[in-house]
Amino acid sequence: MVSWRNRYAAALFACCALPGFAAELPKIKAGQWEIMTVLPGGQPFVHRECLKEDFLSANTAAKQAPGDRCVDKDVRQKGATYTREMRCTNANGQTELRRGQWTVKSDIYLESKSERVVNGKTEPVAEVFIVRAGDCPSPR
Repeated sequence: MVSWRNRYAAALFACCALPGFAAELPKIKAGQWEIMTVLPGGQPFVHRECLKEDFLSANTAAKQAPGDRCVDKDVRQKGATYTREMRCTNANGQTELRRGQWTVKSDIYLESKSERVVNGKTEPVAEVFIVRAGDCPSPR
């Protein structure tokens, strides 16, 4: 069984695959968002989080696992779709290609897919669907 931490890490990887277009990224509507992460062969993992309108531009930096070294190969935008491809070497010396794609459907709905290529084999990492669920709860 996959722990919630591993699922969240996969969601972060998908997030982090967002290309560095900070100045061009649209703003989302601030509030409480429902984030559903789907891992290959696993049950969807859903959690809610309050996001600010600059969430996209604040998450453009590629996050790496400790010991990983990544270099951008390709970063591009086509319409409302943003993609990033990175070549990474992990702490064990294994090299892999990581690809991520965000599609901004509206200011209240986003989709993301990520995959990796190791030894010529493409493996899906995660799909993430993010939809605005309403306003953030008031602090008590």
